[in-house]
Amino acid sequence: MTVGRLQLYPTFGAALGYDDNITLSNDRPISSRYLLLEPGVRAELSGRRSRLRAQYRLSEGEFASSDRDDFTDQFFDLDWRYQQNVRSEWQLAARWHEAHDRRGEALRENFAETLDRDVDEYRDRGLGVTHRYGAAGARGRLAVFADLTDRRYLNNRDFTLEGDFEQTRIGGEFSWRTGARTTALIQASRADIDYDVNTRDSVQRQLAVGLQWDGSPRSDARVLVGRLERSAPSVEQADFRGVFWEAAATWRPLDRSELTILTSRATDEAFGGASFLVRERHSLGWRHQWRSRLSSSFDLSWADEDLRPNRRSDDIQQVGLSVDYTFRRWMLVGLGWRHVERNSSSSRFDYRRNEVLLSMQLSL
Repeated sequence: MTVGRLQLYPTFGAALGYDDNITLSNDRPISSRYLLLEPGVRAELSGRRSRLRAQYRLSEGEFASSDRDDFTDQFFDLDWRYQQNVRSEWQLAARWHEAHDRRGEALRENFAETLDRDVDEYRDRGLGVTHRYGAAGARGRLAVFADLTDRRYLNNRDFTLEGDFEQTRIGGEFSWRTGARTTALIQASRADIDYDVNTRDSVQRQLAVGLQWDGSPRSDARVLVGRLERSAPSVEQADFRGVFWEAAATWRPLDRSELTILTSRATDEAFGGASFLVRERHSLGWRHQWRSRLSSSFDLSWADEDLRPNRRSDDIQQVGLSVDYTFRRWMLVGLGWRHVERNSSSSRFDYRRNEVLLSMQLSL
């Protein structure tokens, strides 16, 4: 849809689902059917040197057997790119998200005394700028970035107050083309995380080297390995120094088939008495186009999460399968199933969850 120089792409999604463990509980699972509605629109404006993209999406979920879990989320994202010249490009990205944490996760992980509350709602705002220097075919290219994240919870303030934080992050990546298909990478970053009302502040530094492979239309890969240090000013919190990595590889053995392998090791925020967690995650995905209108996806992942310093360890396995059928150019219908299982060193954090989803996506 065109309005002057503006391109508009409206979308509408609807889904009927069934979840047999909404609150991720070990001993008191709540099951329910639910309805999910997601209208949205994307707008694009392009000029000779610049491109502006704005996107808005509303996500509303209603549970038949548990209105405590109903939610209304909103997502607004803005991306502006400016090509200053053949070597220099600027990118500005901003977001305003009003979303939620489901009962049983994040600040309310396995806390039965808070299950009679509504879901935890929060506002997440972000602003980032990136500058890339180097022409598209240049042997060496440099990218530097800086971004700010601000998260504020909006309800249940007697216990969500401790989740409010700000994060500032700066970093850069230098790439050097070493061959026709390979590129060497050096990456460095620093993140400062400041919480409002507790002593969980931390500083995280990363330095990594890597390799990117653009082998052919049938394969590509990217690997980064380096040193990660996470330090906290409070003596009550734990520090971490160790190896981190992130790697992704894609293989297309057939024109209609694609295999993806991902693996990573990094730290993340944690609650429930922990300072942070160290997560090692691996996943395998397969997508196949059986016919021009019919496709399927399969994914399998497993993760180890070590919460520091309280020494709790979780093993999480996920498996999912979905089938999509394109009835019309503007209408996609899908049927999916997902199983998640967590086994913890503290058995009260164990859970199993199954979800079935029938979805429809409309777009112009």
